[in-house]
Amino acid sequence: MQKKNIETLFGRLGNNPILKYTKDGKPVCEFNMAIDQGEDKALWKKICVWGNLAERCKKVLKKGHKIFVHGENKTHDYTNKE
Repeated sequence: MQKKNIETLFGRLGNNPILKYTKDGKPVCEFNMAIDQGEDKALWKKICVWGNLAERCKKVLKKGHKIFVHGENKTHDYTNKE
């Protein structure tokens, strides 16, 4: 059984959430959050929320709001075309 990498984050919204829908109509909301690292530094995380929670995030959250996120941390590999 594979272990999930769960994170709990506190920070501020860096942009207003963007709500999109998949081809089969499932809601997906994306936004960035800044996590204070002290001394004028921030760690930026891209957050992706699915389903009914995605639609609620779009309605309620605005840039600059303080937020708490708890969920699975997934990483993606990127290979440059060159």
